Amino acid sequence: MHYHPLTEEDRKAMLKEIGVSSVEDLMRGIPASIRNPKIRLSEGQSEFEIQKLFRDLSFRNRTVHDCLSFLGAGSYDHFIPAAVFDIIGRHEFYT
Repeated sequence: MHYHPLTEEDRKAMLKEIGVSSVEDLMRGIPASIRNPKIRLSEGQSEFEIQKLFRDLSFRNRTVHDCLSFLGAGSYDHFIPAAVFDIIGRHEFYT
């Protein structure tokens, strides 16, 4: 997948669509103290060590898998046996 950066026109169109005039207005609800946290990295770490550090930091985040959540209004992850996909993928069931 190729990376296609936003043009200034794209950015303005998106901001207009969601009803704000600037990215600063969009971020207004986020306290300034947490917008750009300083990440202290010791010098001389390898790419592998940095990736491990960020992976370990990410495990400190809480997700909907860690606590009770009512997001999705009843749409949630549920178990579907593997056989179901094999059965419904058979051509004789196509209509």
